[in-house]
Amino acid sequence: MNRSTSLYLDATRFIAALLVFADHACGSRISGGFGWQLADYGPEAVAVFFVLSGFVIAHATASRELSPQSYAVARGARIYSVALPALVFTAIADAIGRSVSPALYSGPWHAALDWHFLGAAAFVNELWTVSFNPGSDWSYWSLGYEVWYYAIFGALAFAPRRFGLLAAAGLLLLVGPSIAALFPLWLVGVGAYRVCTRHPMGRTAGLLLFLGSLAAWGAYEVMAWRHGRFLLRQPEMLVWLKRPELPQYYVVGLAFAGSLIGFRSASEWIEPFAARHRFAALRWAAGATLSIYLFHEPLLRLLATLNPWPPGSWRGRTLVLGGTLIVVFALAELTERRKGAWRRGILALVERAKVGAHSRAVAKLSSPASETGV
Repeated sequence: MNRSTSLYLDATRFIAALLVFADHACGSRISGGFGWQLADYGPEAVAVFFVLSGFVIAHATASRELSPQSYAVARGARIYSVALPALVFTAIADAIGRSVSPALYSGPWHAALDWHFLGAAAFVNELWTVSFNPGSDWSYWSLGYEVWYYAIFGALAFAPRRFGLLAAAGLLLLVGPSIAALFPLWLVGVGAYRVCTRHPMGRTAGLLLFLGSLAAWGAYEVMAWRHGRFLLRQPEMLVWLKRPELPQYYVVGLAFAGSLIGFRSASEWIEPFAARHRFAALRWAAGATLSIYLFHEPLLRLLATLNPWPPGSWRGRTLVLGGTLIVVFALAELTERRKGAWRRGILALVERAKVGAHSRAVAKLSSPASETGV
């Protein structure tokens, strides 16, 4: 992956995280409706995240995560370095916020049940027709999809072909139709990476594909503005598929994948410029993407309960919106940017487990019962 494409991915994921933040921040009880025009773009940002995730994982398994162990350790460190702290933080923030202003935590989507947090930690929060959030962390739902995609792709990438296909099919059966229905979108990201690396197109063709993909995306936005978004509206299907935005996810995801392939092919034109500049601020901001995604909703709710001013006032908005972003970036320093330490810790646990298993096997073989054949 060249430097230009890496920067494009960083910029895209940071903007997507901000759009999810804006979607949840524009509520009347949070900010007095500030930025309501961006509310429809949160689901589109999630579609971008799914494609981007597949692209990045395909790159990782082709370049550095070359064994099942390195893949599993890296994926575990990436997710758990933020997910576990986010669950703990959400439980504490919700308890404080609910004691101050219960009205902001009303409704079934804010249920503070212990098993919700435990289920979310095991990523079983979206299996089949189950769907629950850990407290006020509404964004957590997508991890109940993505972590299973890691597992399914890992089976396909590292297991022998026949066993890998059987394992992937078994996992898809285990997780149910909702998660299975979005797996092809995640695989679009994998396919985009392989097109970029194995079948690159020329610069001019890449530029045309990039601009054409953005134009198609823009045409969908115009259509959605005039006639409504492309949503799944049949109640009987939503029981199983759960995400009304499912058709829109594919429209947006395919457009983004096209832009990504086109940008990579045309990026050689801007590679010299990208190589001369560090873009440190963009890299740093993009390094907090998962933290923005998982911490912002409980923070918005907590600061809204503590806000002494009307939510529609500029002082209130500065406290709630600005305070949330400041705290999120601070939390990223303690979580997401420490995934190297998490990786070392998980690897140490794996190695300890291996030593323990080896010791037990040796002890069993050397026991008197094994020597006498009893």
